[in-house]
Amino acid sequence: MKLILTLALSFFSLGLLAAVNVGTPEIKFTGYKFTNKTAVSGTFKKVEWTYKKNASNLEEALAGAKFTIDSHSIDAGKKARNTNITNALFKNWGGREIKGEVVKVISARKIAFTKFTVGDNSFEVLFRYKVKGGRVVLKGVLDLVEVGFSKSYKLLSKKCAPFHRGKDGKTLTWSEVALEVSAAVN
Repeated sequence: MKLILTLALSFFSLGLLAAVNVGTPEIKFTGYKFTNKTAVSGTFKKVEWTYKKNASNLEEALAGAKFTIDSHSIDAGKKARNTNITNALFKNWGGREIKGEVVKVISARKIAFTKFTVGDNSFEVLFRYKVKGGRVVLKGVLDLVEVGFSKSYKLLSKKCAPFHRGKDGKTLTWSEVALEVSAAVN
């Protein structure tokens, strides 16, 4: 009887370990304008993902996940906005593709370090993650100037200046960009 109970518990625990299934991730970015930091969000239409869809735990599913974004497939809600961001920012980055890979996961702190590569420029972004409502949500922030894109940021600021003048009469395009990646998990 004890052997049967042990085997049953072993099979049950193995089933639990294999129960982490991850759906296709979605990526969202949020830039900011005006001195009051008004959000402007968007996505990309063309993103290729490589990740472990079935894993023994969430951290295993995250570790080694890779993506390639076609930066020219931006969808920021308006055609003119897409054009401005593509022409001022992405065309000056030295490469059309934005590649990324989760290089380290610290499960105790719910942190995933992601290495981004654009042209010859590489940088890491720290993402914090949690499971909420049947989805894993990773959030991170990058600063365009800090990661080496100050020239592109200045071009974007200049191009968007007529559209980024607030009620206070000041013009501001923030260099900070919030990133969010989410996927269904069960």
